[in-house]
Amino acid sequence: MQKLAASNVGALLLVLILSIRLYAGWGYVGSRLTSKVIEYEETGWYDGDFERKTEAELKRDKFLYNDKVKPVVGRVRTFTLGIAGLWMASVVGYNASLSYKPLYDQYDPQMLERLSYDDRLAGKAAANTAGRPAYCDSRYYRAIANGGQGC
Repeated sequence: MQKLAASNVGALLLVLILSIRLYAGWGYVGSRLTSKVIEYEETGWYDGDFERKTEAELKRDKFLYNDKVKPVVGRVRTFTLGIAGLWMASVVGYNASLSYKPLYDQYDPQMLERLSYDDRLAGKAAANTAGRPAYCDSRYYRAIANGGQGC
């Protein structure tokens, strides 16, 4: 559960960052189209120059914005909010999975000592491993157990 939630948090965070970047880019295009002023940026000797749009340019740009950009911005915003909601749910799920404590930590030395004299706990531990030796899940303990025979 913890591994699934952690991978989900990481993957959704990457998608969330990319979708926020995409939303910001489309928002910038939309703001340029709806602005009444043209600002020239890094295009030559007229850098930083401002010029008012003519009425025809303003109508054309508003039409382009309403026809092409506004629907995309709405979809990207909806997608970004959905991903943000899923990411928050994944974070909550990950935090909940961290609070889950297993019945026993099969590699904790104190737990191994306790298993040697507590028959009830040893029975639960044996049932939890489904008849397989507990060291089958650890590369280190398989190597100590001579290659993990019985796994």
